[in-house]
Amino acid sequence: MIDLGAGTSTFAVQAALVGAFLKVAAWLKPGGTFYLRDVIFSFPLEVYQTAISEWISQVAQPEGQGWTAQNFEMHVREEYNTYTWIIEEMLKRAGFDVVEVNYPSPAYAEYVCVAPASLS
Repeated sequence: MIDLGAGTSTFAVQAALVGAFLKVAAWLKPGGTFYLRDVIFSFPLEVYQTAISEWISQVAQPEGQGWTAQNFEMHVREEYNTYTWIIEEMLKRAGFDVVEVNYPSPAYAEYVCVAPASLS
């Protein structure tokens, strides 16, 4: 009997994000600005199915006019989007000072971060 299952791809994506944030922090001059905007979920975990379905119904376009509902469903399945509380902790652990946060919708987040004075 299995009590918990997790795909290794999910963890690999999270590790890659941490590595990417560390690289960006190293590339920026001390005190430099890093802007991040992406599909990052801010809704409560308990409502993820409803929230994702609502998001897809709001942003999906008819075939030939942009991303369809099927495209967005595939994106959610295969891109391993994460939650704001995970990304925010990753940014902080990479040394960034998160100075501005905006959640334009429950499915998008924007961050303005300041690079650390030094990476030690």
